[in-house]
Amino acid sequence: MEEQKPRLQPIQQILCDDVRVEANGKFILIGVYADGLLVPSFPTQLLLSLWMTFRCVGIGKVPVGLQVRGPGQEDKIEMQTETDLRQDGRVNSLVVGGLSFRATEPSEIKVLFRQYQEEWELLSKFTIGKLDVPASAYGESKS
Repeated sequence: MEEQKPRLQPIQQILCDDVRVEANGKFILIGVYADGLLVPSFPTQLLLSLWMTFRCVGIGKVPVGLQVRGPGQEDKIEMQTETDLRQDGRVNSLVVGGLSFRATEPSEIKVLFRQYQEEWELLSKFTIGKLDVPASAYGESKS
């Protein structure tokens, strides 16, 4: 029987404004988008970070790829690397910062992942929409 290759099992993907790492290894997520992004108007420029967690399944080296696709066809950030899983069952984090996208209309950002040059797997979609703020939110009264 063929031995199973080690793998990374995606757990979560969180889109936010910034991720900081403290000296003790704790992550600080700033400006977390819980249900998509709302912007005051289009076009808009976005500068984002992505925090992801994975569970290690097995021990050994795993070639991985990550794509973050923005609203436009040309807005694609792709990276390829190899990670060395040393402890089965351990949860590891990956931070990708400086994701810059221009949105000209309501759209979405997609996060895709693959291992061993397999097909890309869609992990998350984050919508970009227009924030509709009623005049009363600015202290204006109806007369």
